[in-house]
Amino acid sequence: MNNMKKKLVLFASVAIALASCQTTPKEDYSWIKKGLDVASAQLQLTAEEIDGTGKLPRSIRTGYDMDFLCRQLERDPSTFQDSLRPQPTAEQMGRKRYTENSSNRIYKSAESGTLL
Repeated sequence: MNNMKKKLVLFASVAIALASCQTTPKEDYSWIKKGLDVASAQLQLTAEEIDGTGKLPRSIRTGYDMDFLCRQLERDPSTFQDSLRPQPTAEQMGRKRYTENSSNRIYKSAESGTLL
């Protein structure tokens, strides 16, 4: 019995030693860096486009297909059609949409001349 315990301890020690000698392959995270670089470049380009305009980027204009929306929402179009934005023109499709930045506007009272 004692001899069996010695063999078990020896086997476990050898197995642990062999397992610790193996090298784990390095993960390739270059795709994450490429994605972050592209996002950073797009953000920089957008910032340069709207610099000094007082506008904020909203979203990219995309179209929609009413049949697809009805299938996805499983509803009659009359229940949501009034909530849809107008379909963008072909020229607008895929382009950025901007909105006014009201927090950066300065209002001046005509009567008192003070800033509001």
